[in-house]
Amino acid sequence: MATNPSRYDPIVLLIVGTSLLMASGSVVFTLLPSIQDEVGFATWGYGPIAGVFFAASLVAQLGLARHADRGHARALLITAILLGVVGLVWLSQADSLVELILARGLGGLAAGCWAPAARAMAIARRPDRTATRLGYLAMGDTGGLVIGPLAGSLLASAYSVETALLVFAALILAMTPVLFGSAIMEHRAGPAPGGVTDLLALRPARQATLLAVALFLPVGFYETIWAKHISNLGGSNNIIALSVALYGLPYLLMAPIGGRLGDRFGSVRVALLCAIGLVAVTAVTGLPRSYWALLMIGVVEAAISAVAYINALAAMARACPADRQATGQGLVGGASIAGAAMMALVAGPLFAFGGPTVAFAVTASLVAVGAFLAFRLDPAAAAIGAGRGPVTTVDRGGAEQSAERTATRRD
Repeated sequence: MATNPSRYDPIVLLIVGTSLLMASGSVVFTLLPSIQDEVGFATWGYGPIAGVFFAASLVAQLGLARHADRGHARALLITAILLGVVGLVWLSQADSLVELILARGLGGLAAGCWAPAARAMAIARRPDRTATRLGYLAMGDTGGLVIGPLAGSLLASAYSVETALLVFAALILAMTPVLFGSAIMEHRAGPAPGGVTDLLALRPARQATLLAVALFLPVGFYETIWAKHISNLGGSNNIIALSVALYGLPYLLMAPIGGRLGDRFGSVRVALLCAIGLVAVTAVTGLPRSYWALLMIGVVEAAISAVAYINALAAMARACPADRQATGQGLVGGASIAGAAMMALVAGPLFAFGGPTVAFAVTASLVAVGAFLAFRLDPAAAAIGAGRGPVTTVDRGGAEQSAERTATRRD
């Protein structure tokens, strides 16, 4: 497929790929009970199967994302697809817990290879709309999260679990020729850019990382206790499934809108303002004694989180030099996953011993502390208009296209 690099915008391809990879990851959680029946592993195996996905994604984002900045973004995207396909096929044929864990690990590596490279490419094509385009990718991410479990469940019911997994593998594999034929990434000349350590020397990058971790903490908490909390209030499995759909809908709607707000008013400022709202909503989530009220609060929380996290990603984009965009997105994504994982570890005991009111209040407090520390790192970034300038891009020949941006400050 011939393309003109100056005109070709890969955003649609990136959105579709993001959606398919997220769907292929989330479909597994719907099918796990059926897989357990077929393979016969103990229930405690759910933990390692879920945990290895996030651990592998963390490793890939922190360790491999920098290669996209060194001219290998297309290779990373194709590697992500191939890893995702192999993981799904292996999962469909696995007959032991060890195989299931290893297959899910490949899926996590796929997600970790794709996300930073895709975000860097979305940013590079239109640096003047950084947050908006990251919002579009988040929309695809959430769409896959919502559609994947539903489609997988329908396929498994009509045919088999193996068929469902293989269908998703085929859909992902179909993207490979498109990536090979598209002008998805220009090769960058010059010395190799620095890694994560170099980025952490930049105060705005540290601020964006801390802000993203604070805003993503509730995800680890909600994933651990949300279903249990609804069940305790009398909600059925159908109500739990409805709550997931209700959470995804405002995310789909608000992610692009939140991006436009960040591009207009400044990403750090928007993220910090949303953090205040997120603290308030999280703090009161443990109060309702009706699961319907809980679901409505969840919708509000999802809308705020969508706007907040997109702008944390955009803050990192504007904090990074042009030749380290993928590394920056890998850092902020990996740090967010690590924070959510640590929150997940304490969520169960916190909920069990303190009850919902205390558990949600503690989570809100942690978000508040993290957001405050992020603000204190660089208070000037919260001013109206701060951080609104587009990032600097690099064209095929390596020449910089300079655009107005907030000066990067070092300690």
